[in-house]
Amino acid sequence: MLKANPVGAGLTVKAVKDFGRAISSLWEHDLNSRLRNEALSEAQKAWFQARADGSWPDSFDANSEALLQEHLRALSTLHTKESKFALRDTAASDMEGPRLHLLVDTFLPIADVCVRQPRALIS
Repeated sequence: MLKANPVGAGLTVKAVKDFGRAISSLWEHDLNSRLRNEALSEAQKAWFQARADGSWPDSFDANSEALLQEHLRALSTLHTKESKFALRDTAASDMEGPRLHLLVDTFLPIADVCVRQPRALIS
């Protein structure tokens, strides 16, 4: 999603490929502003729902926006070749990734929108 939106908005595929695995840079890109705003909204909905029904084993001390951005920064760091963390390839590592519940509950509905209406979140 973070690469598809800039391409859909007119950025060349080569320019998007130049981002490599820099999730944080793609997240902050101006052409992902609508997607980013939608994700922050979905994260808040998921956060309040999980806090109400206890579906996540979290303490709910942080706010949803801060936690989502923290998770995306962690994924960005872990997604580099230098991290030796197995996001794409099998590797032994003592590093720990972010908990996935917020990421899944945030981005699953957004992925559905992107599949059904590919241009809906393009800035």
